[in-house]
Amino acid sequence: MDIRASKTPPAAARRRAAALASLGGWTRAYPGSAVTLPGAWLFAGRSGLDRCIAFGHPAGKKPRWAAALQGRLAAIDGDDVLLLDGDHDTLVTLRKMLPFLQPRPTGKTPSFGFGDRTGMATPGHLLALKGSGFFPNLAQQSIREMTRTQREPAEVIDAAVFGALQSGHLSGFGADADHLKTLDDVDRCADAGFVSFTLDAIEKVIDAAPRMNDADLEQAYQKILAEVPAAKGWEKKYSGKTFTFEKKVAVRMEGRAFREAIVKYGRAIPYWIEMEKRVRAKTKGRACEIEIAVDETGAVTTAAEHVFIARELAGRGMKFEGFAPRFVGEFEKGVDYKGERKILEDSVIEHAVLARAHGGYKISVHSGSDKFSIYPMIAKATQGCFHLKTAGTSWMEAVRVIARKDPALFREICEFVRGQFAKDVASYHISGNPAGVPPPGTLKDSELEKVYVVEDDGRQIMHVTYGSAFTAKDDTGRWLFRDRIFALLAKEEDLYTACLQKHLGRHVKGLKTQAAAKKRSTVGA
Repeated sequence: MDIRASKTPPAAARRRAAALASLGGWTRAYPGSAVTLPGAWLFAGRSGLDRCIAFGHPAGKKPRWAAALQGRLAAIDGDDVLLLDGDHDTLVTLRKMLPFLQPRPTGKTPSFGFGDRTGMATPGHLLALKGSGFFPNLAQQSIREMTRTQREPAEVIDAAVFGALQSGHLSGFGADADHLKTLDDVDRCADAGFVSFTLDAIEKVIDAAPRMNDADLEQAYQKILAEVPAAKGWEKKYSGKTFTFEKKVAVRMEGRAFREAIVKYGRAIPYWIEMEKRVRAKTKGRACEIEIAVDETGAVTTAAEHVFIARELAGRGMKFEGFAPRFVGEFEKGVDYKGERKILEDSVIEHAVLARAHGGYKISVHSGSDKFSIYPMIAKATQGCFHLKTAGTSWMEAVRVIARKDPALFREICEFVRGQFAKDVASYHISGNPAGVPPPGTLKDSELEKVYVVEDDGRQIMHVTYGSAFTAKDDTGRWLFRDRIFALLAKEEDLYTACLQKHLGRHVKGLKTQAAAKKRSTVGA
């Protein structure tokens, strides 16, 4: 059955919110969540941190398609109401029944990925995107991030599904299992319901290839020829050849350029194929999409490497919808782009041309948070065929809320994570330095946000230590900060949502600049 949904008129939604808050003992009932369904309606709320859902229908006329829903039966305004816990089982049941709650692939639409580390950021994310036309990946998380926040893939999906329900979002959203590095990672995320899979073969990549001298590079090349079954044919296919695309980009694969590409990615090619086959097998029967990620390599992704990867994967029947290069310059976490923008622009244009020539996949920009100076260029250089990923922004806006509303808690967290910085920063490439940032105890309450949320050094300290803040425990095994953080975010939910909307809205505005200009020029013509 095709279950169509529509927004409930605001006045009716507000009346229902008041009735449900009283009936269910909810602390929050969200009028914006009110949705009308065939013969029924749906509503979301919270009781403290607990997610709550109400499903109503005319008395004695529960729709057949909702037979699987089970909850506490009550009544309001002549309707039967099932009061449901917004737990995993309930959300899975709703996903199966209601297409607008089932994650789907992003497709060709320009898209925006949100790494919601708190599990409470989706309403703010959706408000930031409102009217933009960008497709939202509301559940985007890497296994590294899940490990550091001690969450399971299913929890990430559940938070996004409830957030979409809470917001009354009916136009679809995605779920991106980011930077998957093992087959077990693929299995866990596929089983949870992710539909986009970012495959990262970094453990098979020989990252040192561009730094090798000629003799070492030749030795490594001969080893690839001996160990990778398809490698013997690569010299004939690529060496000494020039590939020209759109009369703009000529990629010459000879000498070091050829050997570096083969050495660096020769072992990664068969591993990507193995991972992709695992994705297809685990998601059989549902639509999914693949992104290839090489952005965490140490050296910039060359045109020769891009051509080699794209052609070898396509030649083995692999279809992918996104490619994330390692761009020139620095894409550090939580701060603006560092580097020569004209060189970056030329590189993005080159990669976009190669993407169009090899299937029309998107160029994916990782660590995209706060890169305000380059957003218009990204949109223009890719001709709108891009995906932007943000990760820690949801956490940094939570940090902002904590600094404003509970300075004492902020100081506790900040003092602790400063001591964890050296450990936590090991898997990130950033320049933030605690030595240059005043300890929180020396700052006035009014200075905390500026120093640790706005200014780069303090911002990066807080950005990369989220795992320590979420998972620190005392000697008795109790959370040091986690419970207090979430209690404060629930209490200050409106402020948290507004902060997310404002800050991420700046990202969206920059990315929309070129699209708006193009539309104006078309209308003028």
